[in-house]
Amino acid sequence: MRYSSVEILMGAVVLVTAIGFLFLGLQSINTNQKDGYNISLIFGSSAGLRTGDSVKISGIDVGKIIKLDLDLDDYNAKIHINLSNEVKIPEDSSARITSSSLLGGNFLDIIPGSSETFLKPNDIIYDTSDSVSFIDMLGKMIFSGSKNWPRKFTEGVKGSIMFLFKLSLVLIVFFIPKILLASQWIEGNKLVIQGLDKITARIKSFEVNVGETYKFGVLDIYVKRCVFSKPLFKPESLAYIKINDNSDRLSEVKFNGWMFASSPTLNALENSVYDVSILACKKDDKQSKKSSSVKPKE
Repeated sequence: MRYSSVEILMGAVVLVTAIGFLFLGLQSINTNQKDGYNISLIFGSSAGLRTGDSVKISGIDVGKIIKLDLDLDDYNAKIHINLSNEVKIPEDSSARITSSSLLGGNFLDIIPGSSETFLKPNDIIYDTSDSVSFIDMLGKMIFSGSKNWPRKFTEGVKGSIMFLFKLSLVLIVFFIPKILLASQWIEGNKLVIQGLDKITARIKSFEVNVGETYKFGVLDIYVKRCVFSKPLFKPESLAYIKINDNSDRLSEVKFNGWMFASSPTLNALENSVYDVSILACKKDDKQSKKSSSVKPKE
């Protein structure tokens, strides 16, 4: 009987696949025969752990679970693990069963102690903590007070109402005034500026219309925009100005941004000779038509 090349190729693929599965099966069976040393841990419940699950210290894999069995003396779960020879476990260490996510994936977490004596092969760790079951916790919460559930339900509703009431007060007291304040800026058309000559100690206050330039010494101060708050709130004036230094042949921009009347040092002019700050932003009634046409810009 003759076989085609396709049949021979398919047979080889099936044979290689079968050998691979056989190798994996033998590897899982002989897990306890790999390099390292074995120790055991006593738990009240294995909590879904299986042979081959990870053993970790500080989140790093240091071994595998090789066997789980029942201790017939006290009916606790006895978990056998294999650790790398490089990992030495202090004899006062503890262990716990934890999960890597809410969907499961339990592993054994060892918490090293401070003892200078280390565990030997086939030693046992008794200081362990069982895994907390979410289903058990939920059942206790539901059924522990089943007789008094009407009263607890009423108290829960009252607590929720009080929480919402307090949250509303917080919003009213803290957030709503800030929201209102943000919309209460008035566009001005005249800015009061104070200039200081640090060499001669000369202080001068002057007014500059929005859109105009004022010359103070060798500085050209251009007022691009100014706004101020309503009297209902804390007085504050802001101005966007541009200052050029003409001390050299080439004009150099020394300042370009917002200044605050209440905090002159928050964004100040850096100059060795002059100091410039704003005092107030005003709205001149004579120029009301002009200022009313000014729209806020970003």
